[in-house]
Amino acid sequence: MSIRWPIQYPITKCKSDLLFAGPRLRLLSKQYREAALERDAIPKGYGSITPYFTVANADAFIEFAETVFDAKVIKEDRYETGRIQHARLRIGNSIIMLNEATATYPANKSQMPLYVDDTETCYTAALAFGATSLMAPNTRPHGDRMAGITDTSGNVWWLTTPQNA
Repeated sequence: MSIRWPIQYPITKCKSDLLFAGPRLRLLSKQYREAALERDAIPKGYGSITPYFTVANADAFIEFAETVFDAKVIKEDRYETGRIQHARLRIGNSIIMLNEATATYPANKSQMPLYVDDTETCYTAALAFGATSLMAPNTRPHGDRMAGITDTSGNVWWLTTPQNA
């Protein structure tokens, strides 16, 4: 017997393997838990969590990400004025989303760890593009090579190359 999935909210799987849905996290019956586990709520190419940036100048943020992180624009929607309403970038095997700040949605600052092929190269490219240094490349006590920068939009990036992968 096929069970139709009537709930329009994302599913939250908790530590106890109980499933909840909706703004009030209603406990789902066993029948709906089984149906939810069978369906894949994550779009192909996405992870369970997708960082979202709201920045003052979306075009400058995209240019920084393309130049420094080799980001690829996979979706871009603009207002009639030309400002970015919503964009999605692929960086490595991850996707980030962003929009340009408005009076309703002011710019915010995020902090992201980012695995890169070469910490020094990425760090140098970021500084050349206008980022500021938070931490010069160094080998951390846990063994990874790491550097920290603040991009031109004020976001912090921790550039990491695993040394013991």
